[in-house]
Amino acid sequence: MKSIIICVLFLYLIYTSLISCQSSSSSTSSDAIDGASFIVGLTSNGTRHIAFQYNFTSQYTRANILDLKSRILGILQCNSYSATFVHLDQYGNFVKSSLSYTHFNVTDIATIYIDTTNYQISSQYFGYDSSSDTGFLPVLNSGSSLFIWKLDFSHSSTTLYPLANIVKKGNSANIPPVGAFDPSSGRYYVLYPSNNVYYLGIYNTQTGRISNNVVMYLDASLPAELFVIESKVYVLINRGADIYLYQIDPTKNMAKEIAYFDNSQTSISGYQGVQYSVDNNRILLITNVNSMDNTATYVIFDPITSLMYEYIGNDQIGAFNDVYQVCLN
Repeated sequence: MKSIIICVLFLYLIYTSLISCQSSSSSTSSDAIDGASFIVGLTSNGTRHIAFQYNFTSQYTRANILDLKSRILGILQCNSYSATFVHLDQYGNFVKSSLSYTHFNVTDIATIYIDTTNYQISSQYFGYDSSSDTGFLPVLNSGSSLFIWKLDFSHSSTTLYPLANIVKKGNSANIPPVGAFDPSSGRYYVLYPSNNVYYLGIYNTQTGRISNNVVMYLDASLPAELFVIESKVYVLINRGADIYLYQIDPTKNMAKEIAYFDNSQTSISGYQGVQYSVDNNRILLITNVNSMDNTATYVIFDPITSLMYEYIGNDQIGAFNDVYQVCLN
């Protein structure tokens, strides 16, 4: 395990556009972390949105408040010089925008004019098919019916695909559905709780086929994060002292624990989510977020090889229980 200590200073109530910090690492400043050069993220407390970047090679941090009044829903795609994300404007329309890493400029790319007020939309990473410029996300209507919302940004149109009726019961009643897209197979996966068990819904974007099956050995009393790496389906669940990583076999409808990560120093009251990002075959986890000491542990993990890199840094962003999504470059 390679351990590098960095100092990452994120300022939550920031009114300047640039801040920096000096690392206490003994490594040379030209080193990257497992080939990663920097992270860029979006965070929000509902009304204030901040973009930030930490560069591993120069050990430099900067952040800026975005002139954005919308509700950020999630990142569509991480690129080398920019990230595209989706937000809801004041009229409830879907807006696709680009965030430049250089100056943190936000540029609107496409708007889908549609009334979203009758649907429960949770902030999360979007499923995104770059070949057709199409996004996917799971939504609930007022009757607890689950749909997959297909957002065609190239034609500014949407389609709703019914997936299932959710029975809200017990500890899982308020857990939102989450989705992930596999570009290799064209499948969009949705993990959702119903009647105190987790189900995995699969929508094949190529054939239109839809299926739903109970996932065994997965605790539906806790919220989960879903993602796909090399056509394998993974789930992250925060159990408080540890964050567990599971792999789901859709053919057997079973979840298998493959790793867990220490999270015992996290001191954010009532927070049960997981701060993470996926880049190719790697997962970035932000764990041990200590609001008293303003520290966090950053973990890069490859579930295919089980290689893990861990490093500790300062963090003062102060909004980890709200929208927080990052790109690992």
